[in-house]
Amino acid sequence: MSAKEPVEASERYAPFLIFLVFWVLILSVIFKGLKNFHLEFGFFQTVLLTIPCAAVVGAFGRWWIRWQTNPEHKPRYGQEGYSPVDRIFAQLQILTACYVAFAHGANDVANAIGPLAAIFSVVKTKAVALQVEVPLWMLLAGGIAVGGGLLAFGTRVMETIGKNITEITPVRGFCAEFGAATTILVCSRLGLPVSTTHVLVGSVVGVGIMRGMGTLDLRILKNIGLSWLITLPFTILLSMLLYKLLTFFLI
Repeated sequence: MSAKEPVEASERYAPFLIFLVFWVLILSVIFKGLKNFHLEFGFFQTVLLTIPCAAVVGAFGRWWIRWQTNPEHKPRYGQEGYSPVDRIFAQLQILTACYVAFAHGANDVANAIGPLAAIFSVVKTKAVALQVEVPLWMLLAGGIAVGGGLLAFGTRVMETIGKNITEITPVRGFCAEFGAATTILVCSRLGLPVSTTHVLVGSVVGVGIMRGMGTLDLRILKNIGLSWLITLPFTILLSMLLYKLLTFFLI
C-alpha cells in the first residue's frame, strides 16, 4: 500500500499470495484428509504434488488481477467507492474467508468432539487409551454443533471482530484472515487445541497495531480479555456441577 503504484504492486504480489493460500490448503487436505482413504504421501512427494497445482492457480490469479485492473473493466455494484487495490482484495477476501472456514472445521470440530470421543471410548472399552477412533457420526455431530453455534451467535462475533476492534479494509481483512487461518492449520497439524476466535482476534489486533495503538478500541479488547478469563473458571464449575448431578442420579 505504501508503494508509488499500489495497483502494480498488487499485480506483482497478489498472485504469490494466491499461490500460498492454495498451497497450504492442498497440503492440509493431503495431510489431514487423504489419510482417511489410507493414502500415504512422503514429504517430497507432497511438495512435488502441491507446488505445481498451486502454481497453476497463482498463474490464473495473475490473469484475473490484470483483468480486474484493466481501465475498461467497470467496478461491480457496491464497489464504486473502493480504490482499485481494495476492489482486488475485496474479492480475494472471499478466498481467505474460505481458507478460514476450512481451518475452523479442521481445528474446532476436533476441539469440540475430542473430550466426547474420549468419554465414548472409555464407556465402550472400559479402558483409557492415548488414541481413540472417532466415529463418523460424531464428526458429523461436531460439525453441526459448530455450524449451529455460528448460525446462532456468529453475527455478533463477526460484528465485534470485524468492526468494533479496529477499522478493517479489504487489504487488512485479507492479511488478518490469511495469518489466522495459517496459524490455525499449523497448530492443528501440531495437535495444539487453539481457538479460531482467539486467533482471529489476535490477527485483527495485529493489523491494527501496524497502524498504531490509537486505532484499536481498547475497551472492546478489555471486554474480550475478561470474557476469556471468566470462561475458564465458569466451565470448571459447570463441569463439576454436571458431574455431581449425573453421579447423584445415575449411581
